[in-house]
Amino acid sequence: MMRLPTTTPPVSMTLRLQYFDDVPIMPYTRLLGGGSPHEGGPVWPDWERQTTARHCRKGQPCDHPPIILPIEDILAEPVAWAGPIVPHFGHQLAEFSLRILPTLAEWPDAVFAFAANPPRKITSLATAPGFFREILAWFGVAPERTRVLVKPTLAARLRVAPQAEQLGRIGPAPDYLDLLDTLTRKRLGRPGRRGRLYVSRAGQSARFAGERYLETALAAAGVAVFRPERVALAQQLRRYAVAEHVIFAEGSALHGTQLLGRALGRVSVLCRRPSSRLAEVFVQARAQSLEYLDCGAQLIYGLDATGRIADSRALTVLDEALLLDRLEWLGIPLRRYWDSAQYQAACADDIREWLVSFAQSPRLAVPGSRERILACLAACGFAALAPAIDAPTPPIR
Repeated sequence: MMRLPTTTPPVSMTLRLQYFDDVPIMPYTRLLGGGSPHEGGPVWPDWERQTTARHCRKGQPCDHPPIILPIEDILAEPVAWAGPIVPHFGHQLAEFSLRILPTLAEWPDAVFAFAANPPRKITSLATAPGFFREILAWFGVAPERTRVLVKPTLAARLRVAPQAEQLGRIGPAPDYLDLLDTLTRKRLGRPGRRGRLYVSRAGQSARFAGERYLETALAAAGVAVFRPERVALAQQLRRYAVAEHVIFAEGSALHGTQLLGRALGRVSVLCRRPSSRLAEVFVQARAQSLEYLDCGAQLIYGLDATGRIADSRALTVLDEALLLDRLEWLGIPLRRYWDSAQYQAACADDIREWLVSFAQSPRLAVPGSRERILACLAACGFAALAPAIDAPTPPIR
C-alpha cells in the first residue's frame, strides 16, 4: 500500500533571477496536447544553451522553439516571465505557476508577463479560468501587475526565475518551502488540525465508479466529504490545512497543495490508476506522512482523436474488498455502514452514464476505441453493460 519515494534532487533556490534584454515573446501555438508539446513564450537567446529559463521536466528542457512571427508590440517596462495560462487546474499549478513566488522573493513589486493561449481561447485575465485569478490572489499578485501578451511582443527587459518544482519527480527545495510557509501563515494563520477529510472526484467525469455511494458511506462513518471544485481556492487550502488526516481521490486536487508550505498532517491517496503516485514528491515535502492506497484499480477508457489511450479520462473500477480493507486500515469503520449491493448498483449506474457520455463523443468513432472499451468492461466484470454504448442519445430538453 505504501512505497517510499525515490526523488530527484530538488530545484535549488540559489538559482536567482536571470536578466535578459530585447526578448521576443510569442503566443502559444501548442500546449498540453498529444505528447505535451510546449510551443510558445519567450524566444530565449542561445536557445539550445538555456536550461532554467526554458520550460523543464525532470531537470531538462522539454519545450519546442516558439514559432517566430513579426513583432507587433513592444513592452518597455521591466517584466518577469511567468508562463502560459491553461484550463487544466493541475497543470497550471504543477507546471506553470512555479516561477511566481521565487520572483517575488527577489522582486516584490514584479509585474508578470504571461503569453496568451489562443488555441484554448485564453487571451486575457477575463477569459482565463477562475482558478487562475485565484492563484494570483493567493500569491498577492494584483490584476494590474499582470500582462497577458496576445500579440508577438518584444520585452525590452525580461527577468525569469527557475521553476521551483518540476514534473518528473523534482520536489521543492527547503528554502522554497520556507517561502511557502511564510505565505501560508499569512493567508491561513496557524490553524489547529482535527478530523478526517475525503477529497472527492464524484463530480468529475474521470472518477471512481460508485464514488457517490462511497461519499455517503464515508460521511456515515464520520469522515467529512469535500468536493473542492465547489468552493474558492483559498477555502480548499484551508480545509486541507485544518484536517488531521486528508484522504484524496487521486487527481488534480493534489496539486492544490503545492500552494501550501509544510501545512499538511497525514495524507492518504486512493489511487485512481494502477500503481500511480501522482504528485508524490510535492505532497511528501508538505505532509507529516503520506501513503498511496492501491485498491485494485481497473480502468474503462477509449482512445483519443489521435488514437492514443485516453486513460486520463477513464472511469476507475475498484476492487470492493480491497477498498474496504484499505479504508478500515486507515481507522475508518466503513464496513459498519456499507451495503455491497447498493455499492455495486452505484458502480453499474456510473458505468452506464460514462458509456452513454462517451458514445456521444467523436472519440467513439476512432478505430479501435470501441473495442478497447469493450475489453475494459470485460476485464472489470461489467461486460453485461456493453449495450449502453449503443443506447440512443437522450433527447435535449
